[in-house]
This record gives sequence, C-alpha cells and structure tokens, in this order.
Amino acid sequence: MMDPPIQNMNGINHDSEPTLDDLELELPVVYDGQIPFGDLLSRVVQGVYAELSELAETMPNMSDTARKRVLADWVVKTKKQVVKLYAVTKWARDAGTVQKCMNITAFLMNQNQQFEDAIRGLKFAKDSLDPARLRNHDLLTSLDVLTTGSYRRLPSSIRKWILPTTPLTDTQILQTLSEMEDTIRYRLRMKELVPVEMRRWRIGLCSSLLPFLPALLPSSSSFFIILLLPPLPVLKPN
Repeated sequence: MMDPPIQNMNGINHDSEPTLDDLELELPVVYDGQIPFGDLLSRVVQGVYAELSELAETMPNMSDTARKRVLADWVVKTKKQVVKLYAVTKWARDAGTVQKCMNITAFLMNQNQQFEDAIRGLKFAKDSLDPARLRNHDLLTSLDVLTTGSYRRLPSSIRKWILPTTPLTDTQILQTLSEMEDTIRYRLRMKELVPVEMRRWRIGLCSSLLPFLPALLPSSSSFFIILLLPPLPVLKPN
C-alpha cells in the first residue's frame, strides 16, 4: 500500500516530504534596519568624489605644506571608509546565510510569542472560571419528563393567555350562585355581626319579586338581593 500524501504547512499535498526550500518559504522575511549594498556603495563613492572635487578646487590656493597636510588627512579618512566598505563587501558574501538566520530567529520569536499568549489565555481562563459554578441539576423537571413525558411546571398564566376559557353553562352558574348563597348565609349567621340597619334586608327569587329580570338573566331561578330600607322620617313644623 502507498503512504498517504503529506500535507505541509501551506495546505498543499505532496507525495514526499517537503524540501528545505519549501520550509524556507514558510519563514517570515525580516528586512528591519537593512540597506541594499548597492545603495551603500553608491553613497560612499559619491561622497569620496565630492570631497575630492572640493579639494581640487581649494588646494591650488594653499601652500605646499598645507596641501600635503590636507591631502594626508583626506587620504586617512577615505581609507577608513574604504576599509569599512571592504569589510561590508566581504560580509555581504554570507548575506544569504545571515538573512536565513534572521528569518529563523523571527520565526522562533513568533512561536515563543504564541506560546506566551497561549499561557496567558489559559491563566485568564483559569482565573475567570474559578468563581463560576455549575448549577444544580433540575431533578424535578427530569422526573416529570421521564414519568409523564411532558413538563408540568409551567405557569398557569400561560394557559390563560393562549387557550380561551370555556364559558359556563346555566347549570354551572346556578350551582355557583347556590354555593355563594350558602357561603354568605353561613358567614352572616355564624361569623359576621350584622348591623341593625341591615337586618331588614331580604333575599328572594327574581321571578316572584321582579318579573322583568328573568328575561335578562340565564335562568328564572337566579337569586337577587332586595334592599328593604326604612322610610325616611318626615319633618313636621313646630
């Protein structure tokens, strides 16, 4: 059996391991603080030529001793610059290797920064999750769902908002009124202290007291409270 193709860092499948050139392409290229060697050489040559032209214009007006001194100083200074340029030229032969080392250093620094960021992220997650607590399991809901197959702890107001209420029948209304009458009678007889002014109140049938109300109420046997108030006193002049 053939080995599966190897997938390198940039997502391209290869039949063999990546080469050194492929790995070098994954390195970041660093040019911080670098100047092209051609620009440096051109700048030094232009500076030497400008100084030499200036000496050619000013030296004819000097004495022989002064010309020798100025020329000797210029030669010493220019020699130092040329020696430095020569050293840079020899170093430039290994510029490719140095550039690779700089790229590898930048890659390692980037990896180190990612490791430090991961450590800080894990520490932050640990510090932020320390006060967090997992809430207790809802055992009551689990029991309801397992035993009945539904959740029975929703607020009853939800049913009132969604499901319309069924209207009461005449029989239910009469039964409710009868129970209300029994409750009121019990409270008036056993618990409440009825004022004297209210003892003349009577409760009677609508059909016998007010014949026109049965047509407005669900049943002719509905109850209705009649207030029998005492007559107002008549004031006689003295």
